[in-house]
Amino acid sequence: MMDIIGDSTITTLQAPASIAASSNTAGIDARSLAGQGGLILTGYATAGTNPTLAVKLQAAPDGDVVTSVTPGTNTGTGTCTQVYGGPDAVAETITVTLSNATTATVVGSVSGPLADATVGTLYQSSKVEFMLTAGGTAFESADTFAIITTARTYADVAGAAFTGLTTNRSVQKIGVNFDQVNRFLRVNYVLGGTVSPAYAVAVAAISAVQ
Repeated sequence: MMDIIGDSTITTLQAPASIAASSNTAGIDARSLAGQGGLILTGYATAGTNPTLAVKLQAAPDGDVVTSVTPGTNTGTGTCTQVYGGPDAVAETITVTLSNATTATVVGSVSGPLADATVGTLYQSSKVEFMLTAGGTAFESADTFAIITTARTYADVAGAAFTGLTTNRSVQKIGVNFDQVNRFLRVNYVLGGTVSPAYAVAVAAISAVQ
């Protein structure tokens, strides 16, 4: 989610939620973030014995993770172009199957069913984006395209980590130059302690408007 306040952009990386295990948030496309800005974290422990939490910003480069796009033995002469791996792309085969001349189902071999695609409209999801374009002969039911992707790889952003969160309520900010950060961002959590530790956490990024 992105909000514009004056000349600043606020992008929600983690909406307020309970964190009960080490994990990652979903990736986001961070092209709207630019220049000097920062991460803002609010959090407090809600359960556990001696709970600890580290919150790290991670980024992935703006590289293509699509290895191939293969049409089936199609009746329609349309195309599948502008294919690009999303922020949460994994190693899988994504099968696009036309239901009729204008609509297609999208299913990942790992991700499972995704939202349907519409011919002539750019399809965008966290796993993949593409454009189905009609040809001289309309698509027919059971026409297919197979999109093979590899996993998008994230790494920690240097200097962009909150560490040592314990039992106290905390509001913290870290400065980040988003011009030096890769296109896709997510937040990584490392939770410690015993007896079911948990935290309530929210994380947002603020920067100049791109």
